[in-house]
Amino acid sequence: ELFSLALPGAPVVLFLSRVHPQKCAEVLVDAVSLLKDRLVDCNLFIAGPGENEYIESLERRAAKRGVGDRTRLLGMVTGRMKASLYQLAQVFAHPSAQESFGLVLAEAMACGTPAVTTKGVDIWPELEAGRATWLAERTPEAFAGALGRLMGDPALRAELAGSGRAWVAE
Repeated sequence: ELFSLALPGAPVVLFLSRVHPQKCAEVLVDAVSLLKDRLVDCNLFIAGPGENEYIESLERRAAKRGVGDRTRLLGMVTGRMKASLYQLAQVFAHPSAQESFGLVLAEAMACGTPAVTTKGVDIWPELEAGRATWLAERTPEAFAGALGRLMGDPALRAELAGSGRAWVAE
């Protein structure tokens, strides 16, 4: 029930982190809205703890942009539920403005989930060198482009998932 899909059969984009303005989850809400306008369907799951005010602002934003029906704010997840979310998602998206390492990126990649992030993650040069993630500008347009491309190309998702897992293992 927690993982119910508003759009059955449509891919899942996962954001899993502390839900805080620094993590820029609103970029994903706007990106999903752009994808909807381009007739690209997906479900957006936003998981993690956060301040009620910011979480409510994301809910309002999703409703205002017409994607409230396909956006799920799940709250804190741990253990098997967290691992299940990584495995359910076709793409992990993390548009953070600043991360010293980005443990959630490593977790997603270890689970074989292709990831999209920004150069706000301090380890971006290593990620880029290992072709471990898709690096995008922290804009709705850039994330919509990356997500749309990955969701529409299973071979590219598999390639990124494999290189991400290899990077984490190394």
